[in-house]
Amino acid sequence: MKFIAGHKVFGTYDINTVFPLYLYPDEQSLDQTRRVNFDPKSHKAIVAAVVGGGASVKHALPQAPPRLPRERAPTIPRDGAIPPEPEPLPDTMTYDATKQRLHIGKGFVDNVSPAMWDYEVSGKNVLRQWFSYRKRDRTRPQIGDKRAPSPLTLIQPAGWLAEYTTDLLDLLNVLGRLVDLEPRQADVLSRICEGPLLSHQWLLDAGVIKPDPDANVAEAEDES
Repeated sequence: MKFIAGHKVFGTYDINTVFPLYLYPDEQSLDQTRRVNFDPKSHKAIVAAVVGGGASVKHALPQAPPRLPRERAPTIPRDGAIPPEPEPLPDTMTYDATKQRLHIGKGFVDNVSPAMWDYEVSGKNVLRQWFSYRKRDRTRPQIGDKRAPSPLTLIQPAGWLAEYTTDLLDLLNVLGRLVDLEPRQADVLSRICEGPLLSHQWLLDAGVIKPDPDANVAEAEDES
């Protein structure tokens, strides 16, 4: 498997390994086909279940970054552009809930809902975490006896990059769509929790699990 980006790959405390869903060809390759990064048969089965049996794998692939409806999509007005070099990297990110505006340094993004601003994963605010790796001062407090950060962390762009802006808009759109999914996710969870529990015998009868021969021997010994 190519292009595995990981930290402590397959280690005991491995929580950061990334397995790309798709593989992209090298620029020099004549074949520029994007390929699925796991078993093709499994991928076809997932596509059939999600988008219908008649849909092709090609149509199931994302054709563009996810976007909210235009009237709700985060936008950067002409006077809100985050200034690039020679302006230094910004060090502040704030939020105006009244205007639903995200301020980054001297620039800003409109149509950012409070739910997008507050969105957390594992107790960490996604937008603040994202910005902490792109602002000018990226130092972090040293905890306990951990070794000091590498001087390589001081290597960074002289100013805000255009790709940062692209990444930010992509991230905000994804957060907005995740917020939209929350009622459906809550409904699914509620129906699962309120539904019947599947017994061990039901799983055996359905062929989901196989009988444990050792358990049968133990039961026979108990009966004798």
